[in-house]
Amino acid sequence: MLRLNISISLLFGCLVIVAQPTRDQHPLSQILANTSVYVMEKDNSETIVKGSWYYSEDFKPGWILLKNSTDTTQDLNLRYNIYHNIIEWRVSENEIKTLLIDRIASFGLGDDTFINTQQFENALQGFLKYIYDGESISIYTKVSIDRKDIKAKPPFEEKNSIIFYETKDTYLQHNNILHLINTKKELETLLNDWGMKSVKFKKSDLQDDAFLRSLGGKVDAHLN
Repeated sequence: MLRLNISISLLFGCLVIVAQPTRDQHPLSQILANTSVYVMEKDNSETIVKGSWYYSEDFKPGWILLKNSTDTTQDLNLRYNIYHNIIEWRVSENEIKTLLIDRIASFGLGDDTFINTQQFENALQGFLKYIYDGESISIYTKVSIDRKDIKAKPPFEEKNSIIFYETKDTYLQHNNILHLINTKKELETLLNDWGMKSVKFKKSDLQDDAFLRSLGGKVDAHLN
């Protein structure tokens, strides 16, 4: 039950009642989900499990910024379940809670920052990881976890397999629109539209965060 401290004062002849949350009410209490924490499947007598559905299986120091707020909630232990699109919060050693992601604008996980895709015009779900954040553009990666089930084929494969594997999409944001730049052609088309034909790169550079940050700086300078 929510406990309230009630302060009463007389203002201009009217009775004013101000309800204030008690000190022990955590800022994240308003976005707790009813969803239980998913338990990662493990190897058994019939099946081998490879990979993980987490961005990192370990809880990491993090923070959360709620929508329509300017204050971040700090000193959290968080874990991002990408496969189920859930953020888990370790409240204590024996207690883990799940959070309503549609109320979260962004969050930090270790050295990485993620932003909710709901603020963009594109129909994406989940969160994007910041690679570059400039005045005119931003560059993000969208990490996804997919699952593949493989039936056993004796004598070559004695057990079934469940494989969780990671894929990445790279996006360049300009004017609140996300442009997919997974391929050399996609990025070249975008740069040509902005009069930046002189930028040279290899397809493999699109998987290199250092190159993407350098690219972001060049595009930002050109558009400004």
